[in-house]
Formats: sequence, structure tokens, C-alpha cells
Amino acid sequence: MKDAFSQLPTIVKDRSQEMDISPIGLVLYGSSVEVEDPRDVDILVVVRNDLSPVEKRKLRSAIGLEIRSRLELAKDLDIRIRTFEEFRKMTPLHLGIVQGYRILDDTNSILQTILSNARQLSDEWKTKQVQMADGSWVIFVKGKVVNDEKIEYSQELF
Repeated sequence: MKDAFSQLPTIVKDRSQEMDISPIGLVLYGSSVEVEDPRDVDILVVVRNDLSPVEKRKLRSAIGLEIRSRLELAKDLDIRIRTFEEFRKMTPLHLGIVQGYRILDDTNSILQTILSNARQLSDEWKTKQVQMADGSWVIFVKGKVVNDEKIEYSQELF
């Protein structure tokens, strides 16, 4: 499975370029990098362009279809598309990613810088990620549960 992930940067670049979108980087995270046979595949694509929700859905669909057909992936696939402006500010998504990730593509080491800064904040905040019985995850920051929408400790990372 891990060897198949080496094809992901090409897939993302090809599908993005077809839509005149410039990808900055690609991150694999979660169980995809932690275990040999993950239950799902979590992918983050960061782009330069300012995209509407419709454009994000189209890109997510195009990338997902290509991954499923080329890699014959039968697992759940979670693809998150973020613009650089969205990703450079700390969110609960960062806190989840820094628990375990692998950068597959990174223009000018931008994602590495952002995720290193996020890891440092996560450590300072004593962040904990707990898996619930239903398989969902809850993130605690300074003893408080945070959700996937907003984080009151929002801070620029780049």
C-alpha cells in the first residue's frame, strides 16, 4: 500500500493542472502513515489558488476518481482541499495531522514549515487526540474539546 502512495503527487498535479489550479503540496496523514493496512486514506492538498466550494468539490472528485482507478483503492478516501491562506492559520485539522503525517510533495518546504510550527504549538498546548468507540476522533487543547470548524487559539503558522 505504501508504495502506491508514491503515485499521489503525479495524480494531484495532473488533475489540478487540468483545472488551472496550482498545488503547493500534498500530505498523507492519519492511519495511512501509522499502520501497514490502514482502514482509510487521509490526504490533504494545499493549493495556491483561491477556490470556491464548488471548485474544491470538483478537484476533490477528480483526484478521488483518479486515485481509485489508478491505485485500485477500496478503502475510504478522505481528501481535504485547502488554499494556502486557509492552511497557514492554525485549525483543529493541523492538530490532527501533526499526530502522524508524511509529506509527499512540498513546493519550497512551505508545508514542512507550517506543520513544524503546528507541532510546536500542539506540544505547547498539550494537545491530545482521543479515538472514540465509534471510530471518530476528539481533539483536546488545554483541556477543552475543539471542533473541525474553528479554534479559539487561532494563530498564523507561516
